[in-house]
Amino acid sequence: MSITIDLQDQVPKQMLFRKIGLLFSMLFILILIAFFVEKWLALSYFNAVIITIPFFTLIWSVAIKQFKSFISYNAKVWVTQVNGLQNLMLLFLSLGFFSMMFENTSIIQTLQEPLLLLTSVPLVIFIAIQVISLTFSLIGIHPLVTISLMGTLIQPLLTELNPLSLAIVLLTSTLASDAAGTFNTTISIMSQITKRNPYRVTLWNLLFAIWFGLAGSLLGWLLL
Repeated sequence: MSITIDLQDQVPKQMLFRKIGLLFSMLFILILIAFFVEKWLALSYFNAVIITIPFFTLIWSVAIKQFKSFISYNAKVWVTQVNGLQNLMLLFLSLGFFSMMFENTSIIQTLQEPLLLLTSVPLVIFIAIQVISLTFSLIGIHPLVTISLMGTLIQPLLTELNPLSLAIVLLTSTLASDAAGTFNTTISIMSQITKRNPYRVTLWNLLFAIWFGLAGSLLGWLLL
């Protein structure tokens, strides 16, 4: 089955920019709500995001006027999608054990010490997080593993830097690495659709991932 794309049928720029603006606004609101949930319920930020996402998706569907479609689609695919989560369950369970073991090793303190020394130049830390996340995705490490390790490493920085800035950097680094990681699901799907080598698709997306990550670092830096 081949897919053809009509280059003449383009989205008007004004509508495109409005949609992109809405996307960034909703992401910012998600981060902000999760931050308040974290403080209100005294949870870790990761758990606060997990609690916030189900309610936030409903709000988002209303904001883009797709609430009925969202509910009907989920009702149709819910059972199929849930039955296909075995691999993710295995990933999260093994990731949880690995993270707990990593937190109790002495090497984590060795890695955190230079980070604390760089708190006077936070932009360097933000860019380093972006670069490490993208590099890990290119060599086959899942973005969820990367963000889990990063979340553990930067815990001492939460008292030195703005948690909102760190959350934005972690979010944009994960999205950027997911868009360009050769072994990620996004690239695999694009490779199948376009009938191109996954490494070529990675090259197509790499510049976007770099600029997206840089934008996240600059935004986090400006919010300090």
